[in-house]
Amino acid sequence: MAQPQNSLNATESPFSGPDTVAPSVLFLKTISSTQIDLQFNEAVDSTTGSTSSNYTINNGISVSQALRNVAGISKVTLTVSAMSNGVYILTIASVKDTTGNAMPVQQIINFSYGSIPIAQARGLGAGTTVKVRGIITVGNEFGNPAIIQDST
Repeated sequence: MAQPQNSLNATESPFSGPDTVAPSVLFLKTISSTQIDLQFNEAVDSTTGSTSSNYTINNGISVSQALRNVAGISKVTLTVSAMSNGVYILTIASVKDTTGNAMPVQQIINFSYGSIPIAQARGLGAGTTVKVRGIITVGNEFGNPAIIQDST
């Protein structure tokens, strides 16, 4: 027999079965030369998400603190030593979600802080967010995309 429901009933989960998916980073945002925000695809465990040794950055940048956001538990803010304009590699390992699923392998993310030369940005590959500075030589006169160039 059908059992109709309305807004007074508890919300049903769209998922069926247990969570078996490990967390991964959806995107990275540099807030300042000493802060990086990571947005995971799901809620992360407060202990492993806040363990600074689970995050390493190349080029001599150290991670002094990892803080899982209390309100948005899928967000982690890293406090790092001061970065200069350039390209960095963040390696993340051993972070678990709130049901205990651990990252099976390290997640490696290329990112930049500050503006970098266009030639250097081209070498990073698709999916890496960068900031470049140059002169726009073609805007939207011919449709998209716009064309920007610098001395490189």
